[in-house]
Amino acid sequence: MLPKQMRAIQSSDIGHLRKALVTSTNNVEASGPRVTVVICTHNRPAALKRCLQALGRINDPNFSVVVVDSAPESSDGECIAARYGSRYEVSTAKGLSRARNIGTRATFADIVAYLDDDMIADANWLKSLVVEFADSNVM
Repeated sequence: MLPKQMRAIQSSDIGHLRKALVTSTNNVEASGPRVTVVICTHNRPAALKRCLQALGRINDPNFSVVVVDSAPESSDGECIAARYGSRYEVSTAKGLSRARNIGTRATFADIVAYLDDDMIADANWLKSLVVEFADSNVM
């Protein structure tokens, strides 16, 4: 017989698993809004790496990252984004507004925060930004 932690799932467990899944899904809303940080870059892999390293020190780990590379001349940005677990999108033309729009369309987050690749986020930056959205008067 397998230890309790390793036993096979039996049909009687299905109801408990469904209940746990629903509870877990409902707690996502209770734990706060979904947040995505969109980083816009153009042929500056060293700056992108520093920016992503700084995001790794953010105190609230409940966010995702989308890197939008505007008209890249190499695959460096894609490799760096992958190394840091970020989603990677390409804009075929240069332009910050275009890159931000692509980043926004690439996420289903409740809050989208933007950084340029030369920005270094403080460890409390995202937390202090998101807390303002707890106010019911903020849309």
